Amino acid sequence: MLTLATPDGTTISADTDVELASKWLGHQHGTNWDAGVIPFDQHDAMNSTIEEIALMRDGSVSGYTVTESTPIDTATLARFVDAFTWDTAGDVATMLNCGEIDALVDLLRAAGAPDRAALWLERHADGDDEGDAHYLAADDQEAGR
Repeated sequence: MLTLATPDGTTISADTDVELASKWLGHQHGTNWDAGVIPFDQHDAMNSTIEEIALMRDGSVSGYTVTESTPIDTATLARFVDAFTWDTAGDVATMLNCGEIDALVDLLRAAGAPDRAALWLERHADGDDEGDAHYLAADDQEAGR
């Protein structure tokens, strides 16, 4: 899904750059912008607008942004969270490096599972050495449990 945001707060979403270009032209010139326009001019307008959207996406047009999002099916996300259980954390978390555990923890939090994220971080920290990002000194471990 592509979303165009304008300086005045308008947002336009579409599945493709061609659809977004058509909607953007409709926003600027009215929904029937292409009525009475010869096909060559329609094609030219669409190509120019697709190029304009590409510049917005690259940040070259001040105040305008085009972002792309890929929504995740909630059932798939729930299945992911369910797969990363306490048992799995105990077996795997210490084997992950700090960057990998941070990415997993961020995803679990984003999936609405902050307790599961904390569990994975705690299990990972059990295997970290002094100087590692998630290392907990013995005093810290006792205070946290």
